[in-house]
Amino acid sequence: MTASTRGGGCTVTVVANGRLEPTVADDGVPPESWRPVVGIRSLRERAEEPGGTASAGPADGGWAVSVALSLTTCSQLPA
Repeated sequence: MTASTRGGGCTVTVVANGRLEPTVADDGVPPESWRPVVGIRSLRERAEEPGGTASAGPADGGWAVSVALSLTTCSQLPA
């Protein structure tokens, strides 16, 4: 979370039920002109390579970054 979001805190959630799904969410106010840039696009591309998903952006009155990967795929990734 950056000072520009004016948030009060963040929550980290990890779900592992056949898929590994970490999410980081905060209650900050995203900028009105937000658009995904290189870092977000790279995150999405890396998650999609093994068949997963990634998203980032305004969500539920704040901001969230989420990734979902198959646990089978995770176990096959190089260390």
